[in-house]
Amino acid sequence: GAPFGVGSDTGGSVRIPAGFCGIVSHKPTGGTVPATGHYPHAPRGIETMMQLGPMARSVADLELLLAVLSGPDGVDETCVRQFRPERIELSEVRVVAMPTNGVFRPTREVAAAVHTAAATLRERGARIVDYDGPSLTRGFEWWAALLATSGERYEDLVGGGRRPRLRRELSAWPFGRSRHSGGVLAMLTLERLAGVVPEKRALVEEARATRDALDGALGDHTVLLHPVYARTAPRHRAIALRDPRDVAATALFNVTESPVTVVPVATGRGGLPIGVQVVGARGRDALTLAVARALEESHGTPDAIDPRRRP
Repeated sequence: GAPFGVGSDTGGSVRIPAGFCGIVSHKPTGGTVPATGHYPHAPRGIETMMQLGPMARSVADLELLLAVLSGPDGVDETCVRQFRPERIELSEVRVVAMPTNGVFRPTREVAAAVHTAAATLRERGARIVDYDGPSLTRGFEWWAALLATSGERYEDLVGGGRRPRLRRELSAWPFGRSRHSGGVLAMLTLERLAGVVPEKRALVEEARATRDALDGALGDHTVLLHPVYARTAPRHRAIALRDPRDVAATALFNVTESPVTVVPVATGRGGLPIGVQVVGARGRDALTLAVARALEESHGTPDAIDPRRRP
């Protein structure tokens, strides 16, 4: 297999595959990796909400790749940060365990994985603290509002130039006959609603205020442990986003432009891997990577699963 990969993450496209497959990945702080040459271009106004990030087999590889990929390139004007690794002592780290942000409902094994990760870090010297930050329950709405006000239309991308017949697709979806997944239909619905709801600008301002407030709450030494997804990987050809709210687990941190490292910490039903997101304040990529490395050292890497075996 490939030693590493690079993807673009607007709502979880670097993190969800890693969580499903038992590898590590990192969504950098907004403005860390230039998107020069990426197609399609990130819509104007939300360039730093989308970030390019590495996927790899070890956190050490993530750090190496991020050091190479990050930094201004003289073309992408939104890229203003350069990643530099730091030596971080776990005794200085505070940890918040958050099994849900109030939007999606994780399975018991996914919620348990978050608490397992927190317990591991406590045993290694970190301090567990309660969350004392802004409410995150409107993350999915903020994300949709930011996309809706960017001037780009999701339905143009999905429809290939034709306006999707949303009502028909929504009627067909419960019977497995829609051409689109639940997540795509949710985005199409939100985009159309956002186009007629006057509060979308207010949602954008609320999203930006939440981003700043979360930075203040986490500071330089606190990480948030959060699920990557509500459940383990779906069967091949199955619809992953059975509940459109599930993407709120990852899309929220695109809104806040937070650095997020995904690392496997447990296995669930049928031996499928369960990863957690290690979230930090903007600019604290080195912190989330260091914490993920500690979890990697304690939990190792999940064994490969024969894809022909039905879990």
